[in-house]
Amino acid sequence: MCANKYYNPQSSTTYSPSTSYSTTKLVYGSATLNGYMGVDNVCVLETVSTTCVSGFNFFITTSQSGLDDLDGILGLSPPVAGNGPSFYYNLMQQDATLGPQVSFSLA
Repeated sequence: MCANKYYNPQSSTTYSPSTSYSTTKLVYGSATLNGYMGVDNVCVLETVSTTCVSGFNFFITTSQSGLDDLDGILGLSPPVAGNGPSFYYNLMQQDATLGPQVSFSLA
């Protein structure tokens, strides 16, 4: 289980800076995120290896506006230019799955 609710690249033994992406700002609707791209192993459930993506490129947010009461964004979109890396697509590429379905709530 994660000891901290937020990701800290300095405390990860598998983190490295991304050489594939150089994005420092993302805009999602009314949300603006500032930060940098990194690579690490990302798991939905830390204790279930089939929910992990090895070497996943993702955006590490250093400041944001518009994500009130949210911790971040995990890419579930198709792998289309402009969308950024897709966690779910990478999960399927590595033959790992969350199960036969994925669900989320829109509020």
